[in-house]
Amino acid sequence: MILNEPAPDPTKLPRTDSRFRPDMKLLELGDVDKASKEKDRLENKQRSKVKIKEGNEITHPLWFDHVKENGISYVFNGRYFNRDFTNSEDIF
Repeated sequence: MILNEPAPDPTKLPRTDSRFRPDMKLLELGDVDKASKEKDRLENKQRSKVKIKEGNEITHPLWFDHVKENGISYVFNGRYFNRDFTNSEDIF
């Protein structure tokens, strides 16, 4: 359970950080039924986002650059450490 402890300064984390997952917080509090319902809600939200994106251009990963060496690969670009998370998605 210590892995999900809140960060000292949550503004230094992207909103996609798993410590912000409401279903995990409910599970930690012992409310298994609400946690299960919340997990279903999150999964449905993510599925609907995928359906909306289908047919659209694939978005560029925020923290990786596309490199065409020896096929297709992605290389960490270091922008994560700038702590500008304004473009990170609302997944929860």
